[in-house]
Amino acid sequence: NPLDWAIFIATLLFTAVLAFLAIYDGIYGELPTLYLIISIAIAVTILVLKEADLLLTSSFTTSQIYNPLISILILGGLYLLLYKISHGKWVGDGDWLLGTSIGMALGSPWLALLALFIANFSACLVMFPTVKTTKNKKIYFGPFLVLAYIIVATFAELFKTMI
Repeated sequence: NPLDWAIFIATLLFTAVLAFLAIYDGIYGELPTLYLIISIAIAVTILVLKEADLLLTSSFTTSQIYNPLISILILGGLYLLLYKISHGKWVGDGDWLLGTSIGMALGSPWLALLALFIANFSACLVMFPTVKTTKNKKIYFGPFLVLAYIIVATFAELFKTMI
């Protein structure tokens, strides 16, 4: 199916951009805006392609609109809220954009919640020993969001059957 191939290629491209963002954030402690915009554009493409594929195989339901929006609010909205409340001390200004693109690409509130849990849990696992030994050590969150996306996207079908 050409639509499945388009989704596959867009997802590969999205994952490559996320890998670059994770590495860049891990090294420099920031997420370049241009690549965040590219990730959002690719995530929109993935979302549109998935919705088109779904419309070809089933009838339209309102959940096709609400699920991606809730997914975006879970990942992007939560990190935007944390960024605004803390004035950038808890999460950086690029984390909410990265969360938005990942939420959009996942398109499912349950998968977004799972990614949120995995990202925060893995960050805590890394942060706990670091904080115990070094005060005021910053942990860059982008790599954990990307790791969570890769895990959730890889096992999405398995997770969907469990939900």
